[in-house]
Order: sequence, then C-alpha cells, then structure tokens
Amino acid sequence: MTDIGLTFGPTTFVVAAALGLQTWTAVRTSRTIGDKMSMALFAASLALGARGCAAALGIMTADIMGEVVILAVSGALLAASYLQRPAGIGVDLFARVLTDKSPNPIMIKSPTGEYEYINDAFEAEFGVRSADIIGLKAEQIWDENISLAALESDKRVIATGQPSVHKVVFKLGDNEPQDWLITKFALPMPDGSMRIATAYTEFSEHVDLERRLAESEARIQTLLDNSPTPVYFKDLDLRFVMVNRCFTELYGVTPEQVIGKTSVEVHGTKEAEAFMAHDREVMEKRTLITREEIIKGDTYLTSKFPVINSAGELIGVGGIETDISERVTVERAYRQARDEAEAANRSKSAFLANMSHELRTPLNSIIGFSDSLLAGTLGEIQNPTHREYLSIIRDGGEHLLQLINDILDLSRIEAGKLALDEESVDLRAVFSDSIRLTAERAGNEGIYIDNQVPPELPQIMADERQLRQVLINLLSNAIKFTDPGGRITASASVLESGMLEIRVADTGVGIDAENLKLVQQPFVQVADAMTRKHKGSGLGLAIVKSIVNMHGGEFTLESELGVGTTAIITLPAARVLTGEG
Repeated sequence: MTDIGLTFGPTTFVVAAALGLQTWTAVRTSRTIGDKMSMALFAASLALGARGCAAALGIMTADIMGEVVILAVSGALLAASYLQRPAGIGVDLFARVLTDKSPNPIMIKSPTGEYEYINDAFEAEFGVRSADIIGLKAEQIWDENISLAALESDKRVIATGQPSVHKVVFKLGDNEPQDWLITKFALPMPDGSMRIATAYTEFSEHVDLERRLAESEARIQTLLDNSPTPVYFKDLDLRFVMVNRCFTELYGVTPEQVIGKTSVEVHGTKEAEAFMAHDREVMEKRTLITREEIIKGDTYLTSKFPVINSAGELIGVGGIETDISERVTVERAYRQARDEAEAANRSKSAFLANMSHELRTPLNSIIGFSDSLLAGTLGEIQNPTHREYLSIIRDGGEHLLQLINDILDLSRIEAGKLALDEESVDLRAVFSDSIRLTAERAGNEGIYIDNQVPPELPQIMADERQLRQVLINLLSNAIKFTDPGGRITASASVLESGMLEIRVADTGVGIDAENLKLVQQPFVQVADAMTRKHKGSGLGLAIVKSIVNMHGGEFTLESELGVGTTAIITLPAARVLTGEG
C-alpha cells in the first residue's frame, strides 16, 4: 500500500471521541454487524486524521429500499477501541489496520483525482492491484460511464464539503452487474488541501430483495383488488396501511385519502368509533372476532383478525367486510314465512280439534243407537236389508269416530299439547293387552298374531298409554294390509348397544321403495288397487312416528312389495331399566 502521509495524534483521537459522535445504527442492511462496525470505524478514523475536523464527518445516510440507513460511531466506543489496542500499536497503525482489513472496499483520491490508496477489499472486489492503479485517474481504469460519474461526485464533494451518498451499478468484465452504495466525503489535510475518501457497500442482495418484495406486494395487491369484498390492514396505531379497490369503491375514497389515517379521520362518523373499538378488541384478545355492522345502509359481516409477524409480535389488525344484506333479507323472509306457517298450522290444529269435538257427540249417538237397534233393544229386526243398513250406519260411524280420534291425537301432537306421562312400563304386558284388543279382528280376517316378546324383557321408562296406542296402531295397520291366512309377528329385544328394539312384521301386500317414506306422512295412503280397498285416515303411521320421536326414539319401515312389511321402533338405552327398574 502507498503511504499518503496521514498522521493521527493521540490527543486528536481523544478530542474527537469527546465530541460524542452518535451511536451507529443500521436499518435493513445486508451487511453483518462486523461489516457495519468496520465501515463506521473507518469513517471515524479518516475524520480523526483531519486534525480537529472530526465533526465535519457528520452522519452518513443512504436511502436503501425506501428506508434511511444511518451509519455513525460512538465516540465512547471508538475511544474504548483505541485504549484497548495491544501495547505498542500507535494511532497510525491502529487506523491502518481498520482500513486495510475492512471487508468494505475503501479508496482515497488526490484533489486532482489520482488514486492514492485502496484497501485489500477494493483489490479483491474490483480485480485490481494497488501497484497498478495508484497514481492513475478513474478514466484511465474504468469505462467512460463509471469514470464520468465518479468525476462528477468528486467535484460535488470538494465543492460542498458535504458527504455524497449514491447508488451505482458496476459490471466488470464478464461478471454479473453488482449494485453498490457509494459514500464519499472530503478529507482536509494539514497542508490545507483536500482528499476524497470513498467507501463501497455492495447491496445487490437488497436490490434483488427489493424487487422480489415489490413483486410480492404487487401480487398481493392484485389479489386483494380482485376480491369481491373490502379488505384492509391497519398498524398498531389503527392507521390504514393497505386497502383494496373494493374498499375504496365502497367508501368513495382513493388509497391516498386513506393510507396513514384512522377510521375516524376517513369516515368522520359515529360508526367509525365502533369500527375502532372492534379493532382494539381484536388486538387485545389476539383472536378473530366477527360481528354484523351497518355500512352505507347495508348489513356487512365484518371479520377482523390480528396481524402477527414472523417473530410472533402483533403488528396490526386486518379486516374483511362481506355484504350479507341479501342473506339477511332472505333469512328474515324465511323466519317470517316459518312463523306464519307455524301460526297457520296451530290454527288448523285448533280448528280440527274444535270441529272434531263437535262431531264426536252426534257420532256417539249414531253409533250407540245403531248398536242398540242391532241388539234388538226395540225389538228384533226381521228384515235382513234393514239389519244390513243398520250395520253400515254403525260401521261408518265407528270409522268416522276413529278418524276423528286420529285427527285429535295428531292435532294435539302438532300443537305441542301432548305431554308424556312417563313411568316404569312392563312392555310384555302392554304387548299382550294390545294383541288381545286386536285379536278378535285378526281372527275374523283369518290372520294369526304371534307374540314373540320374551318374558325376561326389562321394563322401560315410557308413557304406557301412548305406547299402547303405538302398538295397537301398528297391529291394526298390519291386520288391515294382510290377506286372510297371513301372519303377524310381534317381538322385542335389547340390542348390544343397550337400546330397545320393537318389531311388528306382517306377510301383507308390502310397499314399494318409492312409497316407503310417503306412507309415514299425515293423510297419505298409497293409491294402489290393492291397498285402496282398505279404509283408513292415513294418520296411523304419522301418529306412531310422532309419539316415538317424543320418546327420543326412531321409527323406520322395511318393506318389499308382495312379501310384507316390518315396522321397527328403536328406543334409547337410557329408557331401558335394569335391576329392580
């Protein structure tokens, strides 16, 4: 290296330290702390060598990726470094080591532009040797673009005495272009002349990072702008840092009118205070919070969430506003229609109940007098035609009375007026009673009922009267649709799951798969030539299903056309009583 005669005195060193140069900091640079320290110490050492002109160094600044990078050095740190140097190391040698071994390229020029000093890093980075370029000017070494730019910046530093910081792109030979941050400042010499010191910081990584970051932000912004819902992000001060196109269209603003402002500053409404209260709650609880808000007269579902960085730190809050006005309108209409339907159904049930009560009294009279006449209470009826007519009147009355009873039962169930009177029930005894009540009719039809309910069947908790009605309905239905000579089997058992299963199977006409669910609806019978000959209200299975559901059970049908039907009731295990019950 060529000695350019820079001298450093201990007194100058300590005086400069006493000036209290600010502690260096660095924001978003690609260099390590060691690199920054070396660069800062180098700058300070050059300034100190200017014999009392250390204050002229100031603070080097550079705009990297839109942020200010401050490189300075603490006088206390510098003094400590000097005082802790190995014994025998003078100030000149101390400064020389700092500059020679700095990982950043460093060079010094004369006032007329000749190279007077370059460090090891300069030689390595730019592929030159000190012996080859010392004494030469930039135009003798580099191409015209580089040399002219260097000359202009040199003149500016000499003329103003102020540091110069700028970015350049170097492409040396076949190497890839490199981005450099160049810091230049004037060095006053003892003889009154000036020299130009230059430090280089390679930041291609930053340029590439900046490019990739810009591309990433552009992709994110494009994605957000094409979202059909307003999206935005706020910082910790609840100021907008990003909004999408849908947001600006909703509120009739531009991004420039929003970014950096709070909701109150943007909207100036009472609603904005509620928006910010929502923001604060999200930041406090650090969780997603969703609520409905009225915006511009429409209903929006606003989902706000905390924004967390890679270090797990809260850095803001994000929001998505979804217009649910149409959904709210539909839901409101649905609720209104449902309420109206339920009200109509209750009115229907009340009407049927009232009408049924009004009809039962005359029907009981018709049935009673018909039975009395047929029994010969008023004398024996000799005319067979008269007897037949009376029988038709009685049978029609009984059928109509049964229909009315079914309507009453279903109306009570639909109106929610049927309450279960639960108690411990001997299911086998209920089966026996139900079979006994339907046995005469089955016998008249030539149908055999087989009771296969085991004697060890445990008792259950149920409404005995309602359970008996269910079994009678199922047995009556089986008798109705089973031809003479057929068979009905009644059984019950406790399943492995602990649930109780009741089965009533017949060898009747059966039901095809298409109509299997249909027959469980109120007032429905399958319109089939074979089945329509059987009279009925079509309410029996609907009543059975409702009562079973009230017990928390499930009612299903299994059937095959021409083979038969099996009605299955499954009651929860909790209703099965063990031990003494």
